[in-house]
Order: sequence, then structure tokens, then C-alpha cells
Amino acid sequence: MELSHQLAEQLILLEQQAAQCAALLDGASPEVLAEVIAAFAPLPALKITSAKQRETWRRTWLAWIVDCGQRWESRPSEPSADDLHLVIVGWAAR
Repeated sequence: MELSHQLAEQLILLEQQAAQCAALLDGASPEVLAEVIAAFAPLPALKITSAKQRETWRRTWLAWIVDCGQRWESRPSEPSADDLHLVIVGWAAR
């Protein structure tokens, strides 16, 4: 199944925002990381009962943000053929 253009665009923006958050969190103190996790980590889809499982879930979410930062930094600076296609289609659809 092909992703719609709008969905792909929003997921790219989500990844970009996560990368920006990762840059701001780089070198943050454990206290700040704990605050971010407590305030923003999404609730797990499955019922997690132990504190250790909840902490693992929260740390996984934080690791996703850091991973987005690393992936975003490794993106080519020039648009790929796919990106260019999306830009052209977006411009033509206006």
C-alpha cells in the first residue's frame, strides 16, 4: 500500500521535529531527561504493569527521538528524486 503524499509529508515533518528535539536534548542532564519523559512520553498501547516496564517504554520513546536526530543529520542535503517529485506534485496541486 502506497503512502499518501500528505501522510508522507507529515511523517517527514514529525521526524524533523523529533530531530530538532534530539538536538536540544543532546547533553541534557538526567533530571531534564526525566522531566521530558514524564511530561511527554506517550502511554504504551499495551497495559504495562511494572515500573521497570514503564521506564523501558519511556526510554524507548526517548531513543526514538535521538534516532530521528541521527537519521535527519544523515539525510542528503539536496532533495532526492523522490523528494523532488513530491515538491513538484505539491506545487502542481496548488
